[in-house]
Amino acid sequence: AEHVEEERVRKLVHLLEREKKSDQAETLLTTYLAKNPADPTLHAQLACLYESRQEPGNAIPIVEKLHAANAADPNLTRMLASLYSSDNQFDKAAPLYATLTTLYPNDPTLVTDRADALIHLRQFAEAEAILRRTIAQPSAFPTKDDLGLAASHLAFAASSNDDPTTSLQALAIRDKVLPQSPSSLFLAATAHDKLHQVKEARDLYKQFLSVANGKFPNEEWQARHRLVTL
Repeated sequence: AEHVEEERVRKLVHLLEREKKSDQAETLLTTYLAKNPADPTLHAQLACLYESRQEPGNAIPIVEKLHAANAADPNLTRMLASLYSSDNQFDKAAPLYATLTTLYPNDPTLVTDRADALIHLRQFAEAEAILRRTIAQPSAFPTKDDLGLAASHLAFAASSNDDPTTSLQALAIRDKVLPQSPSSLFLAATAHDKLHQVKEARDLYKQFLSVANGKFPNEEWQARHRLVTL
């Protein structure tokens, strides 16, 4: 009877979520779980509900408990790592991603997520190293957007690691699959600047300033300063 009740709650929650009634779904789950606290499936469903509402602070304690009880479950490990990243707890996300990339070395999106955590922890050299290996096989990425995101991260990591050549190589890959952005133009400008390629740097700084629109005050100040110097 308990299993039947759990199945009924699970289906009703799905229905409520589809109808965008997440508050009702949350109430149903929390009420059921107050009486049945040992139900891992519905705990996971509640965590997914919080994750979909971009409330990692509510989801993390639930998934931490699930993960503690099932540490070998890679799906729970990945979910917890993702939640930590969403909550800016990159110091907790990075070791979980390291475990996952050891288990699944050929999953490029995992490597990208791990590199993102490393970049936030200012471990640029390590992020650059793992992204270079992964981007060497562009066909392994599930979508062009995934490849573009990894290339963007590599461009930033390499720039921060004072490796302008790799930064430009990454931007060349990125620009084949994604439209140019203020960030990519600025990274390209600074890379050419570091390589003393004055004309390219000047042109790119100007392009960056034409689209930045005050959203990147530090970079815009830097671009104007470098244009005067160049």
